[in-house]
Amino acid sequence: GVIDNLSLKIAPGERVGLIGRSGAGKSTLVNLVLRLFDVQDGKVLIDGQDIRNVSQESVRAAIGFVNQDTSLLHRSVRENLKYGRQSASDEAMVSAAKAAQIDDVIAGL
Repeated sequence: GVIDNLSLKIAPGERVGLIGRSGAGKSTLVNLVLRLFDVQDGKVLIDGQDIRNVSQESVRAAIGFVNQDTSLLHRSVRENLKYGRQSASDEAMVSAAKAAQIDDVIAGL
């Protein structure tokens, strides 16, 4: 296993940055919390509830994630922007792009 005997408590609303050498398990930890795959041994709890008992959508809706590497999926810019919330209106998408100060970058694509 990549991660062994890890106990991590994050308070509601707390922001956490993961740093470490390549191969230390940072991406694995994030993938487990976001349920991109499930644990083989042990468990991941959110508010005392095993995340294997809830939908991936509900877990991902409750957790914000910002990757250090930027990339676009092989889809339209619009689909990339709405990736985390596909049901968002176009107005909400534009508003979020402006709030993130990336609207000028998008206009240049």
